[in-house]
Amino acid sequence: MIITQLHTGPVFDIYGLVVDEICLVREYIDSLDEEEQERVYALINHILEHGPPRNKRKFRHIGNQIYELKTQVSHP
Repeated sequence: MIITQLHTGPVFDIYGLVVDEICLVREYIDSLDEEEQERVYALINHILEHGPPRNKRKFRHIGNQIYELKTQVSHP
């Protein structure tokens, strides 16, 4: 498994999975419209500054120090 560091913060760092030389997290975020990207980056910045949210609707530990960010973005 290949990972790349996406963001570094005082409390938490965020990494993304790389498959076939493509960072899946970056590709997903880039596919969102500007408003949706702002919501995702707001959540990421919160995590970098304060650590993971306790709200399991937004953040969930799935094992081996791997976490899932959950956002409510609308797709057509």
